[in-house]
Amino acid sequence: MKTQNLFKSKLPFALIFVFAFFLFNSCKQQATVDAIDEEQKAKEELMIELCYTCINIWVSGNMSLVDEVYSPEIVRHVAGYEDVVGIEAYKEEMKSLHTIFPDMSYSIDEIFVKDDKVYYKYIFSGTNTGPYGDLPPTGKKVKVVVMEIDRIIDGKIVEEWIFYNQLEVMTQLGFTLTPPEDPGK
Repeated sequence: MKTQNLFKSKLPFALIFVFAFFLFNSCKQQATVDAIDEEQKAKEELMIELCYTCINIWVSGNMSLVDEVYSPEIVRHVAGYEDVVGIEAYKEEMKSLHTIFPDMSYSIDEIFVKDDKVYYKYIFSGTNTGPYGDLPPTGKKVKVVVMEIDRIIDGKIVEEWIFYNQLEVMTQLGFTLTPPEDPGK
């Protein structure tokens, strides 16, 4: 009988202890999750800031910042063109684009981070006052939506994928698309 009374009197304390133990561990786990979330958020913010810096480099043509933002092994993929590989080739690409569109500007519409990549959509605009490959300058303005994906490793952009409607750019520059002659004629 005495054992039963002792058990009954200790039971509420045991339940309180178990409840407190689980509550403490739950709070501790939540604090860990919160810390990881904050760390991930800070990493994502740095990645996004890096992409804004990238855009500023393109607009300004400030080559002194290129080595800080891009990996020496940078690879730039632009749909329809040969890949640009390496930091020196990348700098030449920037200089060339500044010759083609010296007043270029970018306006970012959307941007988000997933894993080691930043995905963003922006509006590119500029006036064509320099030769565009083999094509002569037209003096015309272009405005086109661009989708870009940047892969970032150790705080530097190592790879870029650029997608835009090239026909739209050519049309805005005044060029036309001529269908091929019918070979049956």
